[in-house]
Amino acid sequence: MKSIEIKYSNFDFTNAAYQSAKNAAHTASDEIMTAINSEEPLYKIFSIQDSLKQAKLVEPYAQEINQNFTDLIVIGMGGAVLNPETLISLAANKTNNTKIHFLNNTDPIFLENLLSRIELKNCAILAISNSGQTLETISLVGVMIAEFTKAESTNIGKHFYFITNLKSGSLKNVANKIGATLIEHTANISGRYSGLTNVTTLPAQIAAIDVQAYILGANSVLEDFYDNKSESQAALSAAAIHSIQKPIAVNLGYLQQFNVFLEWYSQIIAESLGKGGNGITPIKGLGPNDQHSMLQLYLEGPRDKSYSLFYTKNNYTSLATADLPELGYIANKNLDDINRANFEATLSALKKIGAPTRSIVLDELSANTIGALVMHSMLEIIILGHMMQLNPFNQPGVELIKTESTRIIQES
Repeated sequence: MKSIEIKYSNFDFTNAAYQSAKNAAHTASDEIMTAINSEEPLYKIFSIQDSLKQAKLVEPYAQEINQNFTDLIVIGMGGAVLNPETLISLAANKTNNTKIHFLNNTDPIFLENLLSRIELKNCAILAISNSGQTLETISLVGVMIAEFTKAESTNIGKHFYFITNLKSGSLKNVANKIGATLIEHTANISGRYSGLTNVTTLPAQIAAIDVQAYILGANSVLEDFYDNKSESQAALSAAAIHSIQKPIAVNLGYLQQFNVFLEWYSQIIAESLGKGGNGITPIKGLGPNDQHSMLQLYLEGPRDKSYSLFYTKNNYTSLATADLPELGYIANKNLDDINRANFEATLSALKKIGAPTRSIVLDELSANTIGALVMHSMLEIIILGHMMQLNPFNQPGVELIKTESTRIIQES
């Protein structure tokens, strides 16, 4: 991929462990290609055509929301919110008129503070749940309906849009009750892998992001995989990660905007690979913040971690320090140069201690490049899942928590 440059330090690409991982990646790539060609539903995320079609279908809803509302609250859990928030936080058009707020927790204080800043009459709600049964999402929708009712809003349904299962589920029933707009959620695609579905492309279009460029960026990664399979960048990345057998993966972004992406990346690593007593524990962080806390542990603590550092080549900022002698060697220095020095210093320190480290550098924070990053990350983890001989799409542990939450609420 021209838009993403990945470099490896302290990975031995000549030893037996890596050769074994390469063989496993080859088998995994063949399995995934067979699933794609067989049109297995879970692998629809790797269909080059579907994403563009879905984005086009929801375009009228984006236009409607932009024309009628100043604020949008997106309600969902996990990837249902993290996918669109990742794209919008990295590539949002600052000139967009509709302000988008993401609500992915049941913290009542957070929601009260959010509502204090919004006029409900000018606010739309977009609730997202694949099953239509997500406890937290339904609860938050219920609260918002109550708030609109208290505000004596007429025609409450015109404020609500639901992306969900149209055949069954509480969310569908609620939507029909209040006259909300129903949009079909892509069948069989879990929230954490919904980066190319309408779950992401609808909010992105509301945020005035070039969704076509985003999808084309993702497709460039798919084309690399289709053409090169186990020699593609995603497969080679999975093989490198698998070969070192480190139980902890530390992922550091050197721009604040990477924060949501890293939360989503943690989700797909943990939820896709943490099964049967196995898995990789992701830790996310931001530099240079973590240089003043966690890096002490990383540099002089247990050697049980691998590291991935994320940055960009071009940050397009003119911010610089004043040209004051009192500032010493940082006088008249561009802030991007100072930030980049921290990024390179951390890379250098990790290299010196022999820690397996990747630098993942994007050409720029454009919709196209972010699409490539999202697809690379999904494909990398799904290949790893196949290499580990587990199902990267299910989440049995999460389902256990859902069952317990339902029981406790019913008994209270």
